[in-house]
Amino acid sequence: MRKNIVTYAANSAVALATWSGAAPPDAWIIYNIWQIAHPTVAEIVPIEPEFALYRDAGIALTNRSAGNPQAKAFYDFVLSDAGAAIFKKWGWSR
Repeated sequence: MRKNIVTYAANSAVALATWSGAAPPDAWIIYNIWQIAHPTVAEIVPIEPEFALYRDAGIALTNRSAGNPQAKAFYDFVLSDAGAAIFKKWGWSR
């Protein structure tokens, strides 16, 4: 497979530009959020779980932010069912 890789992008926005350019590659290995955010640009092709890409989106309060009510409210929201629904909408899981 490596011999068929035509580019490595510095970030996913650059990859999207390559994918949408004049000579796009046949396939794009990227996090599923890009297809969810741009449903007309590409389709998701299911692959074996052992080849799936995952990105961590951990959250924690620092000692300094633990006393900040806004930081605590945001932390609680991200961990809430409402926060989980937003993550799910964009293809993330917790």
